[in-house]
Amino acid sequence: MAQLITEECLGCGICAPECPVQAISRGEVLFEIDPHICNDCVGFGGKPICLKYCPVNAIEESDLKFESKGLMPFGAL
Repeated sequence: MAQLITEECLGCGICAPECPVQAISRGEVLFEIDPHICNDCVGFGGKPICLKYCPVNAIEESDLKFESKGLMPFGAL
């Protein structure tokens, strides 16, 4: 499941550069986590990293489930 930024978000942006998969970006009102990119930091040592950096605990686990787009073929970038 992807993480979700709640309306408690202050818009400080501290979380965005900490995301190892660049799933966090500035939305129209608040920062947003792209559920198709967020992988809950699998392979990065446990708990999602963004949770650690949000100063107001405005990030929580979403109840929504999204299908993964899968991995890109090697050399696709």
